[in-house]
Amino acid sequence: MVNGCWDLLHTGHYNALRQAKEISPPNAVLVAGIHANAEIKRVKGGAFVASDSEKATMLTACKYVDEIIENVPYTTMTPELLDEFGVDFAAHGDDMPILPNGTKMYGPVENVGRYLVFKRSEGISTTNLLNRLLQATRPHDAPFETPRNNLSNFIMSAQRLSQFSNYPNKRMENARNIVYIDGDFDFFHMGHMEILKRAKALGDFLLVGLHSDIDIQNYRNRRPHLSIGSPLQVSVMNVGERAINLLACKYVDDVILDAPLVPTSDFLGALQIRKMCVVDNHVDFLNDHVRVKLARDWGILEVLRVEGDLFSTKMLLARFLNAREEFVRRNHVKKDPAFLPVLGCQ
Repeated sequence: MVNGCWDLLHTGHYNALRQAKEISPPNAVLVAGIHANAEIKRVKGGAFVASDSEKATMLTACKYVDEIIENVPYTTMTPELLDEFGVDFAAHGDDMPILPNGTKMYGPVENVGRYLVFKRSEGISTTNLLNRLLQATRPHDAPFETPRNNLSNFIMSAQRLSQFSNYPNKRMENARNIVYIDGDFDFFHMGHMEILKRAKALGDFLLVGLHSDIDIQNYRNRRPHLSIGSPLQVSVMNVGERAINLLACKYVDDVILDAPLVPTSDFLGALQIRKMCVVDNHVDFLNDHVRVKLARDWGILEVLRVEGDLFSTKMLLARFLNAREEFVRRNHVKKDPAFLPVLGCQ
């Protein structure tokens, strides 16, 4: 069982769930326990972007999670509490949480051998991600609200990316009907998850193209006719982080890094894409018919239309901006374990 608040699900969360699954006994069931926002606020204060139900939906779509338990109390984890939940082990990163009374949150289960430890992901945390958002949404003439070195420092390597890969269990050459969809997926949220679920239903292999950081900045700033309605001028997550978020989703089979905005005949042909999906009524996706003309001419274009109230990055950012001052206060008093050596904190 891995417990967390899981607000703004990100690369560090997915890496924690992956590691917990790997260090668990063979054929174990991985349970994600959710601390409710009200419970976290009661104990530690703060503001939140995602609701409890939204966090549950996102965790359910994670390929490493078998079950979820909601309303887990933010308190000392005892063997009795684990038994009540019907789980054998609690797992957490190597940054043991300390409760307000100064005791180890998982101390009692650690003492009886029912505690598993995995390595915390460096350079990424909810605090870090909020710092990036605070920086990205500050007025141009405003001072930095967080140290410059406390932004994007997540270390990406070929080995780490391969840890999330579905290869060799899922191979494109074995697929009969490859479906392709592209976007920036700067924040992976419920709207994206629902669209990917629908795209995957159209074939047996879903390939997701991730636009490069430079292309995202270009069409958010210099190509207003391609605007996706985001107040952010640059991507908050780099392409590697966005790839890991997508690969952790059970609907995604593989990703293309720095995918072309205009798929060519060589690109579509080499990957043997049978359907290219576009979403023409959701603000997170580029609505530009010129860039998909070839797919239309080839008869492989699939237009997805979604409900008008489907969750979007614009909605996520509106929530963040509405509580921005609360997030500023939260991060000014919270030490970020991902950066303590850099900031000189103890």
